[in-house]
Amino acid sequence: MQKIWMSTLRHLTVCGCVWMAGSYGWGDANKQPGATKSIADCRLVTQFDGVDLAEIGCEKLLADAIRAGAEAIQIERCEFHLDGAARTNALAKLAKEIRFFEKAGFPVAVWTTTLGYGNMTNPDFLRRFPNYRPLRALEGNTAAVCATDVACREAIAENVRDFIRAGAKVILLDDDLVQACRPGICCVCDEHLRRIAARLGATSVTAEQIRDAYAGAPNPLRTACVDVMGETLMEYAQAMRAAADEIDPSVMIATCLSVSQYDLDGVDVPALVRLLAGKGTDRQFVRLTGATYWVRHPHNLRNWGQGLGGIVEFLRWQSALLHACDIVPLDENDPYPRDVGVVPEQLCEAYDRAVIAEGGIVRNKYMMRHNVKTNKGIDPEYLAAHLAGQDEAKRIAATFKDASPIGFEIFAPPRLVRDAILPQPYAGKRALVKFFSHPMAGALLASNGAPTRYDRDSGAPLAAFGPAAATLPDAWLTRGVLLDRDGAQTLQKRGVDVGLLAADARNIDGWRLYQNAKGEKFAVSEKSWYELDCSEETPTAVPVREIWRFFTGQEIPIRLTGARGVHLLAKRRPDGALAVLVNNMRETTAGPFDIFVSGKPRSMTLKGYGYGVAVER
Repeated sequence: MQKIWMSTLRHLTVCGCVWMAGSYGWGDANKQPGATKSIADCRLVTQFDGVDLAEIGCEKLLADAIRAGAEAIQIERCEFHLDGAARTNALAKLAKEIRFFEKAGFPVAVWTTTLGYGNMTNPDFLRRFPNYRPLRALEGNTAAVCATDVACREAIAENVRDFIRAGAKVILLDDDLVQACRPGICCVCDEHLRRIAARLGATSVTAEQIRDAYAGAPNPLRTACVDVMGETLMEYAQAMRAAADEIDPSVMIATCLSVSQYDLDGVDVPALVRLLAGKGTDRQFVRLTGATYWVRHPHNLRNWGQGLGGIVEFLRWQSALLHACDIVPLDENDPYPRDVGVVPEQLCEAYDRAVIAEGGIVRNKYMMRHNVKTNKGIDPEYLAAHLAGQDEAKRIAATFKDASPIGFEIFAPPRLVRDAILPQPYAGKRALVKFFSHPMAGALLASNGAPTRYDRDSGAPLAAFGPAAATLPDAWLTRGVLLDRDGAQTLQKRGVDVGLLAADARNIDGWRLYQNAKGEKFAVSEKSWYELDCSEETPTAVPVREIWRFFTGQEIPIRLTGARGVHLLAKRRPDGALAVLVNNMRETTAGPFDIFVSGKPRSMTLKGYGYGVAVER
């Protein structure tokens, strides 16, 4: 078997030989001024903070962007609540910045906030809206601004109009356009409670009743809550679109996604993206959710132990979902608070490697100076790490060019919470945000060293957990399906023989392997979807090789064993060879562990943030 391992000689040891590792970036460092193109057609996007633009100047930051190979620029104007002369002057400054970067050949997006992130402390906002309506969680805490606050909504709509008057052709709304994940799983302010009650034809509903509705079987109250959350968020988006259309209908509004928008917020993400974008563009894009900083902030609601590998699986799931709807995804390579002592620069490069290998995702690197709160600016190591690996990035991209995914197909459709059977009692906001955002089956299999894929109807063996199993097409069951206990019970109620009580089922490490009379094959965990540990550090064991062989009668093309924090991404090239990325997502050494290619083992050790890229024939 021929192998080609491309390598610098630093980080990777395999069978006693030193192989590939490093950090890298990729873009056109020789960019010259010229006609701008759509952000959706760019390969690398970066951001400039408004304070840095003022203090450093457009010329220096432009030079940095060109050196980095960036092809589009986002100009930050978050928490823009100025009025009077201060507002007029700020908008005039923004207009000059937009013209400057467009003249240099860059498409420009004005990046701004909507509902806010947490406690609203901006003095201009508090002066203008002292009686604003915050989002209110089931637990009673409040955060940000509720989408039903008409005065605040109109203020953001006026920002949209004024940014367009200043020359903005694209406006990018930040990931605060959510009502679920900021304070909890939904908003129970007085206005939302009134709307939910009206939807049910009831006199009133309480937060306690809604909390109980998010446990156990599907019920009308949960349905009403999810629908009203979606309704109010779409109303807000419609107001932004209408504001843009008043000035220039050709202006595109894009948004940054957050974890709750795929389910708990009650919206259909592609419909939200299209509503905001308007009719002036056929190249819609959206920034995905899933950032490098999550893994360094253990108390963040979005960090449940999935590690950077689990976040990469989340990105891949989102990308497949959006590409199916002809929407171009940008990633979220954000090292907030943009300090290498908190989020090391090599963590961002590990993330970037996976994005390049996956393909189809515009790289969106927060690597320029950017830190409004401290005015310190982003650590220069982020840009330096990006610049250091330009050639390596191109080689990795070439290795995976036109390659197709292999491995278990992860079946995890969005928008399941409305009809799901939920844990009892109420599991809490952290658990529900976890269950109804990430593709849990993908995270578990990746943590067990298995290759995964997110394209649809691939013909490969499937994995579907919990509520997802209820929507599996019957025609797919002959491919072999990996299920949790609840997913299996759901299929059994549908009349599918999954072998829960079959005497001839084979038990391996807590999984029952069974083939029914129709030839349908299942591997069923003894645990339910919310009992399975899908974390990076202590994942529930999955006998990957045995299950794959049971489903297909063949050896799995590639897998890892004994590796923690190491992520595998593998694809099949047009020439039939395997393109492989083995990526240590941690700063500590991983290994020795084993990589099996068509059943043949090799021992491997990766130093912190080390990686290997190979072509296996």
